[in-house]
Order: sequence, then C-alpha cells, then structure tokens
Amino acid sequence: MERLECLTSWMTMAQARCAYVVAVSTVSVRTLATVLGVCAFAGVVTNSFVLQPLTWRAAPGGPGLVLGLFSTLVTVAGPPLVYLLLTRRLRHRPATFATVPGTAAFTVPMAQRYPGGVGVALMMVAGMLVPSERVPNTDRVRLDTLSGFVWVFAVLALILFGLGVANIWLMRYCAVLTPDNLTVRTLFGSCEVPWSQLYPGQPLMPSRRAWTLPLRYRQSDGRARTLGLSLSYLHVDRVFLATVVRHYAEHAEHRAHIGTRPELERLEAGFAAWRATAGSYHPVLIAR
Repeated sequence: MERLECLTSWMTMAQARCAYVVAVSTVSVRTLATVLGVCAFAGVVTNSFVLQPLTWRAAPGGPGLVLGLFSTLVTVAGPPLVYLLLTRRLRHRPATFATVPGTAAFTVPMAQRYPGGVGVALMMVAGMLVPSERVPNTDRVRLDTLSGFVWVFAVLALILFGLGVANIWLMRYCAVLTPDNLTVRTLFGSCEVPWSQLYPGQPLMPSRRAWTLPLRYRQSDGRARTLGLSLSYLHVDRVFLATVVRHYAEHAEHRAHIGTRPELERLEAGFAAWRATAGSYHPVLIAR
C-alpha cells in the first residue's frame, strides 16, 4: 500500500514535470539546436584550418599531438554536450497522453529534444566533410583543391548541413489514438491502423534500448505488414504506450472512451498500480 502511494506521488511529480516540458517553447529548443549546430560546424572547420596548425607551431612533437587531440575533442563533443545539458529537463518521457477538448483522441506529441540532437550531429558531421590538406613543408592547412573529389565532399557537406537544419525545424512526428484506429502522422503523410486489424499480443513490450515499437497488423487484403513507431521521436513512456496500445487492441469495450479525461485517469492509475507491483518491462492489462 505504501509503495502504491509512493508511486501515486511519483506520478503527480511526473505530471508536474510534464507541464514544465509543455511550457518550454518549441521554438526555443529549435533555436538552441540551430545555434549549437552552426557552432559545431564552425568549430570543426576552425579546428581543421586554424587550431591544428597552431598546435603544430606552438608545441611540435608529442605535446602538439596532445593539444591537437584536445582541441578536436572539445570542438567535436562540446556543442552536443552543451545541447544535452541545456535540454536535460526534456529527458523525462511521461506516462500519459495529451488531450484536446472536444476531440475524441489521445495524442502522443513529438519529443522536442531528439530532433534537435540529430540536427546538431548532422551539422557537425557536415563540417568534418570539408576537405583540407596540409601545405607541403609548412604548418598551414588549406582547402584541398587538388583532389578530384573536392566538389563531391563539398556537396555532401552542404546536403548534411541542410538535412540537419531541416530535421530541427521541419520534422513532424506524432501518434494519435482514436476509438477507431491508431494513426501515425509524419512530415510525409500518415498511416492508419484499425484496432481490429492488429495481430493478437501486439505490440510486445519494448526493451530499454529499443528504437522502434513494431506493430504487426493485417491489411484489408489479408497481407501482413509491420508499422514501426519511432520511440525516439515520441514524447511518452515507451512501456506505457505499448501497454495502452495492446490494451485497446484486446479490449474493444474501452475504445469508445478514448479522448475523455476519466479514461486517461483510468489508464494512468492502472499503469501506476502495475508499476508498484510488477516492475517496468513486462506485459500488463490496464485496470478495467
């Protein structure tokens, strides 16, 4: 009983943290990721053309090699670590859904943190593709214009940089649960899976390191297909999501209440009670 009360208190704290996450401006997170992505790109290029030659001149031999490795480590790891540090409050994935008044649906919004991290990484890798070469018999570095692949690397760098910016500002990904189906909406379209077409026992519980939540379902023509929910892009507890999807697939009598506040409270209470008694990563039926 005490453990259940402790879990209930934890759920209340989690909801408070979720409110903080919602309050954080999406534009602010995207702006932060863009600034740090540009810094990562500029840092890697500056390290190749400026800092490395300086270490060669300042400390030839072993000390110069150590300084060069240190500058490379700082320019490569610095911006991503700063991004992770400044967005650490967004790590928490709540065991709940978003609701819109007047709409019969539960919505799983896109995680704000993950697209920005991917964008920063892509822009940093773009900087690594800028071709450079050491000027013979000097301590200077210049753009590698002699290689026939210079324009190939330049185009690849430009593409990766653009993909990083696009991933930060244009990425759209969410899941919507309605009384009729589960819908996944992305930047390129949407996919609807009726509850009745999900195979029994779907989905299985995801592991701690799982990137996707596979859903096997039967198409109208009878063929089997698999829809992979990207857990990295969804701002929800992965076990809670898998548990609720499986619950609605197996219990049609509860689907009509999807989107209501009492139904959401029932799901949260059932999940909290199970967490208090069964652990974190095993199948569970939500309280009826």
